[in-house]
Amino acid sequence: AVGILTEIDQNMSPYKSASEISRINQKAFHEPQLISRETFDLIRTSVGFFWRSGGAFDITALPLLKLWGFYQGEPQVPGLEKVLRTLAHVGSCFLVLDEEKSSVGFLRPWMGLELGGIGKGYACDRVVGHLKSRGVPGALVNVGGNIFAYGKAPSGAPWRVGLRDPRNSAGVSAEIDLAEEAVSTSGDYDNYFIWEGRRFPHLLDPRTGFPVSGSVAALFRASSRCREERALSRSRGSRPLPRHT
Repeated sequence: AVGILTEIDQNMSPYKSASEISRINQKAFHEPQLISRETFDLIRTSVGFFWRSGGAFDITALPLLKLWGFYQGEPQVPGLEKVLRTLAHVGSCFLVLDEEKSSVGFLRPWMGLELGGIGKGYACDRVVGHLKSRGVPGALVNVGGNIFAYGKAPSGAPWRVGLRDPRNSAGVSAEIDLAEEAVSTSGDYDNYFIWEGRRFPHLLDPRTGFPVSGSVAALFRASSRCREERALSRSRGSRPLPRHT
């Protein structure tokens, strides 16, 4: 299972200079990039979530993460003009996917992919599939907060997980039982900075260019795959605001 996680990280992390995602980010505007079927399928799935969520879930939000300092930078509050300029380079509608060639291209310069909103869920799915293929009768798999449970706990009872209190890292706000289910949470409590007394979370609404507001935490629970509930939990934290043009 560790090998699966390492493989996915090496292939899909924008922080790894030799990864396929890094190559796409560097070259896809100039020329479509041929990539593995695995990476292509995950990108294609992500584009589907982009349309299903009305643009609230978007793997092309990397330029916004950079602007706000959430990607290898110091957190900062950019001006409205900079946000609007950056939004011109964000949008999964500007991706060119070639199913036959398994290639990805950018229609606009300075675009960038970041699969954090779905990659951990995908990794969780892969680990679960691996364990089931090895005949493991039950397991609770947690990959960066993306949880999938199947079978029974060693005691014979359903798997029980505690949901972190978003305002008390040592506390638990609720407990739920899981059986062949995935669960994920997103909120403003994990990665954020405070500026002039206001909390700015890393959860950015790619339609507006600003952090989501009015949502302490979002939970999505489904009898499906981790990648799906992770994407939907991320998009649920965003308000349906119109995109600036």
